[in-house]
Amino acid sequence: MKGFHSLLLLVVSLSFAVSYAAPIKVLDFYLHDKVDLTNPSNSTVVLVAGPKNLQFGAVLVIDDVLTKGPSRDSEIVGRAKGTYISDDSTNTTTGLFLTFVAVFKDGTMSMYGQDNIFDEVRELAVIGGTGAYRFASGYAQIRTYKLIPPLSAILKIRVFYKN
Repeated sequence: MKGFHSLLLLVVSLSFAVSYAAPIKVLDFYLHDKVDLTNPSNSTVVLVAGPKNLQFGAVLVIDDVLTKGPSRDSEIVGRAKGTYISDDSTNTTTGLFLTFVAVFKDGTMSMYGQDNIFDEVRELAVIGGTGAYRFASGYAQIRTYKLIPPLSAILKIRVFYKN
């Protein structure tokens, strides 16, 4: 029985070593938030609940275009489908809880985390995926590439992941 436990320990150790040795992959894209609270049919972000001033309790649904470059005319690589939730009851930060699935031609990647929109760099956790991104784990860095008044923006997202 001692030999079996030793063999089992060796197999488990090797499987962890192989999973940690997987190379880190990098994926870059731009997310285009188009917000028009007066004409939701002209938006990719829609307020579905909560105060119209987007303070605490506001829930927004997103269906944003993801592009290879910062221009909206750049090659479309996917869509971001998810939610923003204004989650600071003191209204002292510009914090939004962001959860979305990046839908690409070859699979999806799920991310979530806090997006304090005026911080230079924000991080989201990569919590899984499908297709080419099956078992993805890692993190994404978000930077505001451009603000488009009054509420729209282009975000640069760089994802570091293993799968």
